[in-house]
Amino acid sequence: MINKHILYLFIMFSSLISYTQNKEDKWLNFGVELNTSLSYSGISTGAQVNLLHKKHSLGVGAKITYQNSYFPYQNALGIVIDYKYFLITKPNIKAFVAINYNNTTYKLLSRDGNKSNIIHEYTYSNGILIKVFNNFWVGNSMGIGAYTEKYYDYSEAEYGSYLGYNVMFKAMMSYEF
Repeated sequence: MINKHILYLFIMFSSLISYTQNKEDKWLNFGVELNTSLSYSGISTGAQVNLLHKKHSLGVGAKITYQNSYFPYQNALGIVIDYKYFLITKPNIKAFVAINYNNTTYKLLSRDGNKSNIIHEYTYSNGILIKVFNNFWVGNSMGIGAYTEKYYDYSEAEYGSYLGYNVMFKAMMSYEF
């Protein structure tokens, strides 16, 4: 189910990107970003497409979580959505504030059928990007926020939920077209 949503978003943004690249005034630019992060859901790596307009950036992509505190050695897929507002936009450095949404879904096999645990993370972060060459940037961000977790409780044979605080550390590489 989540793979269909990711494929749909990719097709939608690809068509939008090809449309915007044909414009000569470049009102809307795009970029790609690879990132790795550490948060409540674990250590993850993600790839996303960023749409850029003046001091705004909207990114949508997918992530894979490699390690988790309660399901070690199980990989899980998720969605990444972030909005960045650039406070400083100099030729070689950018400083930004961002609002991030991440989710991670873990598939579980049980006697009661296929169940899944899902973690939603909401984070406000500050970060910096430094130009390495041409349109290639590297940077990092740190943020705080909250998470909600819906989990399947085997002993009760029903779903439960948690709500808590979250900290996120993120390193990223991006290329702007």
